[in-house]
Amino acid sequence: DVSLSLIPSPTTPWPHNHPMHVRAIIDESQFDLDTLVTHWTQKSGPAAILSPEGLLQLQIELPQSTAPTNLVIELHLSDSLGSNTISLEL
Repeated sequence: DVSLSLIPSPTTPWPHNHPMHVRAIIDESQFDLDTLVTHWTQKSGPAAILSPEGLLQLQIELPQSTAPTNLVIELHLSDSLGSNTISLEL
């Protein structure tokens, strides 16, 4: 199973042109970590900047004065056992 948790940046408020951090928490027994590959994509919402920070962490920045409504992010996971996609709506 995979869960996603939001981790706000401790130094800046959201959403005023500051980053929000998203971290995926995975059950390691469900994946082959030696072959795990991840990829974040934006499915909908305002033009955000997605900056992956490691396999399971993402920094999201929105344009100034843009409210984070209908922002949908997907995390694609694949390993030697198969693949999985998780959606997160902000």
